[in-house]
Amino acid sequence: MDRDLSRRLGRALGEHPVSPAERRIVIAAAEGAETWDSLPDDIKTLVRDIEARTFPLGLL
Repeated sequence: MDRDLSRRLGRALGEHPVSPAERRIVIAAAEGAETWDSLPDDIKTLVRDIEARTFPLGLL
């Protein structure tokens, strides 16, 4: 996995609300990926959806 992909996924999973199941799915897909472009389209969509989420005010 290249540095950019690692950084993007780390931010998505660490800075946004994500369920345990979503985390497992993203990590499993990322283990076989080298770059963002090598991720399956459904995983890219899931990561974009996660990145668009915010924590409710007061929970950060």
